[in-house]
Formats: sequence, structure tokens, C-alpha cells
Amino acid sequence: MSESSGPVQMPSYSIIPSGVHLVAVLNLVIGMFAIFTGGTVAFVVAGSELTLVGSFQMGTVVIGIIHLIAAGGLWNQKLWAWWLSFLISFFGLLVNLSIVLLDYTQIQVYFLAMMLRIVILIYLLEPPVRDSFK
Repeated sequence: MSESSGPVQMPSYSIIPSGVHLVAVLNLVIGMFAIFTGGTVAFVVAGSELTLVGSFQMGTVVIGIIHLIAAGGLWNQKLWAWWLSFLISFFGLLVNLSIVLLDYTQIQVYFLAMMLRIVILIYLLEPPVRDSFK
């Protein structure tokens, strides 16, 4: 007979809060939307020439790709993805606010985007969510 030296310890599995998957899906949708709209506007409006409008829209495509990367990382509970999602939401909120402050008539266009980014930021900063990425 073998004697055990103490209670059996089960391996610890971190539980992913359910909202993390929602934030990942939101990043996926935002990323696909940014890639589609950025690519479409860049090639339809700017044509084959590299213009200021085209370069801004290609920047939108890059941001869309970053959103897709963040979505995959959040889904797999990677710490870098938490930071990436936090940063793109934070800087996206700053960009939206600056656009609205420059032209207050744009608030109807950017209101939903700003509210969505605020909700994502607040959710990512919740202690159980933040702790699940450590």
C-alpha cells in the first residue's frame, strides 16, 4: 500500500469570463468591417494612384488586421491580446473623440463607436477579466 502525502491537487484551469469571447467577436467584426471598407474606399475612390485618401484608407485596413489579431488572441486568452485590445479601443476612442470635437455634427456617426469602445475598456479593466489573462 502506498501512502499519499496529502490531498490530491487538481491542475488549475483558468476560467475565461464569457464576455471575453464577446469582445473577441466584436474585434473580429470590427476588423472585417475596417478591412472591407478601407479596401473598398481605397480602390474605388482613390483608384490605382496612391493619394492621401488612399493612404488613409489603407491605414484603416492595417487597423482592421490588428483587430483580427486581437480577436484571435483574446479567444485563446493571450495576455498580449488583452493589451492589444485595450490599446486599440483606447486609441480608437481618442480618435473618435477628436473627430467629434473638431466637427460636432459627426457625433451621430461616431456615438455608437465611442460607446462600444467605452464598454470594452470598462469590461477589460474589470478585475476578474484582467486577472484571467495573467
